[in-house]
Amino acid sequence: MIEDQKTASPRVVSLIAILLVALLVLFSVQSPDRVGSQAAAALPLRLSPSPTLAAEAYLVRLTPRFFRAAEAPSDEINPHTFPQGILEGVGIKTAANQAGYEGDNSQRQNRSVAGQGAQLPDRMILFSQRAAKRLAPASLTKLMTAAVAAEYLAPDEIIVFSDEAKAVEKRLSSAPAGEVFLRDEAVRLALISSANDAALALADAVGRRLGRVSYRDRIELFVQLMNRTASRWGLANTRFRSPTGLDLADQYTSAEDLSQMAIRLLAHHPELWEMTRQYTETVFSWQRRQYPIQNTNELLTEFPALSGGKTGFTDEAGGALLLLYPVEPDQVAIIVILKSDDRFGDGRKIIKWLEDNF
Repeated sequence: MIEDQKTASPRVVSLIAILLVALLVLFSVQSPDRVGSQAAAALPLRLSPSPTLAAEAYLVRLTPRFFRAAEAPSDEINPHTFPQGILEGVGIKTAANQAGYEGDNSQRQNRSVAGQGAQLPDRMILFSQRAAKRLAPASLTKLMTAAVAAEYLAPDEIIVFSDEAKAVEKRLSSAPAGEVFLRDEAVRLALISSANDAALALADAVGRRLGRVSYRDRIELFVQLMNRTASRWGLANTRFRSPTGLDLADQYTSAEDLSQMAIRLLAHHPELWEMTRQYTETVFSWQRRQYPIQNTNELLTEFPALSGGKTGFTDEAGGALLLLYPVEPDQVAIIVILKSDDRFGDGRKIIKWLEDNF
């Protein structure tokens, strides 16, 4: 009996060793659901104290710079989530549908998982303050305007700058009423130079495409689409009242929501961020007239590594800024600054903090 125990001992040791190796292999494999694991791996052992900022609310978080198709959060347009009557009698076809999803039910079902207001899995938040506080969004609104326009309008869609769009107060492009652009040229005007008439012209084009007759109805429908998209994306502290972000009652967002929106755009519309990297650009009309524009983000010349960004300013919102700054080949820091007396100074401090710590 004693002899049997002695001979069994090496077998037990071998079995334990095999189990340990198997466990090590199992935990070394990254699950695609563990989206924060790569960000955590990029963290140094010690971070220096976060900088003192002038902003009332801010958030800095890490997220993957690129998304594989299986890992990207879903962005399916689901007509069933719209309030009853909005799309009645309108055959809704998004740009994504026209690109190949129409009629492919299996792809539709796979892409609609996160469509019902689900928050994205948490990324690595480096530091934040009042990140859930509702504040005026200013022209950061135009990121959602561009996203909705990209969903509903094909790249060759004609965008007309109407008299109504040109009547908006503050920050107009130099294009006259009646000027015509393709979709992406109008988006560049809205994102790079923050032109309010371009944002309204894009909204007008979407409303017209969905069958609305009057300018007012077209803009109202577009704003409903913006808010429905925000709801699908789980942006619980965001409500839009216009495509421009000019001050209106009951219009708000939060630093947390804007960071979530930035991740969605990285996953599904990275071309929008690429547009915002250009400091100077020439936009061409349909008739090939040229309109030189300059980016409102003055940090682009100081930090050419920036992966994109958007500025905003109104009396109510103060200074707003959203930046994407790469910290690793596959990681980007999302920087959100709201209601700041020195948005570019705050952005500069955060970028230098990132450079010191990564």
